[in-house]
Amino acid sequence: MILNSDLDSEEKWVIQRRVYRRGEKCSWRTISPPINYGEAVSELFKFPAETTRLMTGIEEYFPINSIQREI
Repeated sequence: MILNSDLDSEEKWVIQRRVYRRGEKCSWRTISPPINYGEAVSELFKFPAETTRLMTGIEEYFPINSIQREI
């Protein structure tokens, strides 16, 4: 697998775990600090694929243990 080197530059990613599912919508808890894309992908492989995801965005939106609910 070839990773895009642009993704590794400045953008930070967090790993989130699904904590609650309501039909098509879910709630997600942030379980990692903001890290670069390569590290995030390596960490993501340690968890079940159906219950985790990668998210990126402004770092203060994703502190560890914060929960995001899909609307």
